[in-house]
Amino acid sequence: MALLETRLRIDVLCGLMYLIQERQLKSRQLGRLNFRLPSLELLDDVGFKSILFGFPLLTLALISGSLWAEHAAIVLHLRPARSGRR
Repeated sequence: MALLETRLRIDVLCGLMYLIQERQLKSRQLGRLNFRLPSLELLDDVGFKSILFGFPLLTLALISGSLWAEHAAIVLHLRPARSGRR
């Protein structure tokens, strides 16, 4: 879990660096930070790969969480038992 949280923080930082650098390039005001940031191509590639990595994991987490919640509700008797009557 800590690995996924660390990965998320890295992705957020890459996204912020992309936005900062793109804004500086569009406004044609290159600052000191522009020369220290990675290229837009590299940041875009990292963002794309993080989506390819993160989306299936998020989908799997949502599905397994919903299955666990259903099981926990049945085991802990949080739902009334289903009867044949309506």
